[in-house]
Amino acid sequence: FIIANGLETETDYPYSGVHHNQCLISGDKIRVRVDKGYRLTADENYIADWVATMPVPQSILFYKSGIYNPSPAECGHPVAAHAMAIIGYGIDNGRPFWTVKNSWGPSWGENGYMRMARGSNVCGFRNKVVAPVIN
Repeated sequence: FIIANGLETETDYPYSGVHHNQCLISGDKIRVRVDKGYRLTADENYIADWVATMPVPQSILFYKSGIYNPSPAECGHPVAAHAMAIIGYGIDNGRPFWTVKNSWGPSWGENGYMRMARGSNVCGFRNKVVAPVIN
């Protein structure tokens, strides 16, 4: 969709938390065009370098609060069913994490965000990171 249609700014197309049967994007407000997407190398240091320049989409299903570090049994669910954006990373009490933004609004997780364990390839996370090529 993004490759075919482009992206508006968050100001022009704010998150509403409401499911629409169609995308309400306006062609005259397109600010960014994406030529293609590609998978990043499964190296968390490389991914961390990417985060400094743009959000990187990522998929995951589960989260409540704190630093998410699920068991292998929890990871048995298909992680490709939902996309989220990596927007940063940090360390909390010696535990490294990714900061991830969800599209479900501020009532989900930690005000719409989650902290996901970094350095342990949670649910095969680093094998599924995709970055856009912006023109």
